[in-house]
Amino acid sequence: MAIYGETKSKDKEVEEGENAVLPPLEEGDVLKQIKLTSDQRFTKPPSRYTEASIIKAMEEKGIGRPSTYATIMQTLYKREYIEKDGKALVPTSLGIQVTDYLCQYFSSVVDIKFTAEMETRLDNIEDNGQPWYEVVDGFFKPLLKDVDVAMHGEKIFVKDEMSDVVCDKCGSPMLIKSGRFGKYLACSNYPKCQNIRSLKEKTPPKPTNETCEICGGVMLEREGKFGKYLACSNYPNCKNTRPIIEVVSKCPKCGKNVIKRVSKRGTIFFGCSGFPACDFVSWDIPTGKLCPQCGQHLVYKTSRGKKVIRCSNKDCSFDGGEASES
Repeated sequence: MAIYGETKSKDKEVEEGENAVLPPLEEGDVLKQIKLTSDQRFTKPPSRYTEASIIKAMEEKGIGRPSTYATIMQTLYKREYIEKDGKALVPTSLGIQVTDYLCQYFSSVVDIKFTAEMETRLDNIEDNGQPWYEVVDGFFKPLLKDVDVAMHGEKIFVKDEMSDVVCDKCGSPMLIKSGRFGKYLACSNYPKCQNIRSLKEKTPPKPTNETCEICGGVMLEREGKFGKYLACSNYPNCKNTRPIIEVVSKCPKCGKNVIKRVSKRGTIFFGCSGFPACDFVSWDIPTGKLCPQCGQHLVYKTSRGKKVIRCSNKDCSFDGGEASES
């Protein structure tokens, strides 16, 4: 009854009413079986964490700080330790392997109490003036021993996965491998063919008319985190790369070329090639002309599926109409 969550009531009215567990019985009564029913129940596992619930759990256990929670979540996603199933966070096979490995060799470190205590020690360094080297020394020496044991212990090997991508160099199927920077595609014909590709590249790299200035090989057009770039076809023997400069218009401030740029966060913007002498930047593609009403630069926008010209100043009502195809 304790397991199923049923409770005993001392209230006789409840015991003898419709909700009574047993009918009123006297010692010596003969009971007749009227019906026998069976009810199978299973223990439900705890609900999976969501981003909100795991942060709440860390707060309750004294792990991390509000300024570090976003970084913790980003690291789990970036290293592909977890993935989302709706709102639930599900550990990947790599995440499970890494967790098992850390629990096996570094059980004293991957412990809730250790993490919370370390937070307190760091606070003592800041607030009470405790010498930092004492805290580091007390942590570092035991860690060295654990690292030495782990280095001579069992290693983690992530199995390769077969993909439906064909190698653009030799025609062999590509394998999905895991490296320190995540998963990537590698030719199954290795070492005869050492071709590798990013999983984010939707299409094979395109040959260009550009020549590598280091080895003379053909430069390929690839796409990475910060946009398109040129890379030598003789990789990994030659690792020469250079960015692709995509000119979109003329700068309305100095007349030089405005080129497409990508920030460290992957955000696309447009800036003058004369930077830092010219600091012109725009989130939208500039037309190279200034607004006749307010003097701000004009940009291309999309309205109802059509390319139109608008002023970059939100308070300006200038409407340049539909942009020409040229």
